[in-house]
Amino acid sequence: MQGSDSSGSLTTDSYEVEALLRSILERLGGYILLDGVDECINHMDLSNEMVWLSNHTPVKIIFLGRPHMVKLNQVVPKSYQLRLSRYLTNRDIEAFIIPQIDLLYKEEMLPSSADVTSLTNSLLGADGMFLWAKFMIQYLH
Repeated sequence: MQGSDSSGSLTTDSYEVEALLRSILERLGGYILLDGVDECINHMDLSNEMVWLSNHTPVKIIFLGRPHMVKLNQVVPKSYQLRLSRYLTNRDIEAFIIPQIDLLYKEEMLPSSADVTSLTNSLLGADGMFLWAKFMIQYLH
């Protein structure tokens, strides 16, 4: 049931949103990809709700996040978990970074005295986070 707050804006509670979402997902099916779940303020409730949806609707949920989420590790069977090591992601990050650094040199956006090895190692300090490395390259451009 919709209501309104003091500003006149329409409001609803989480139960109504949840009921609507369940109704839609029961009819549609498909996949939901949730990235950055480890950054969610209340990831335990989110985990429970998404696992319930996955078990009671044709929807399949893909969670992306760092592996330190205890509750999610408890509710998702190990056989459904895929952990990517830093070694694997760093190879992809390196494959992205090196041509970008070469391009920065060619465009004379880096001084010829810049240490490519140090710069590459700094960008690999992204701790396996490709997006961080991409943002750093964009910043250098």
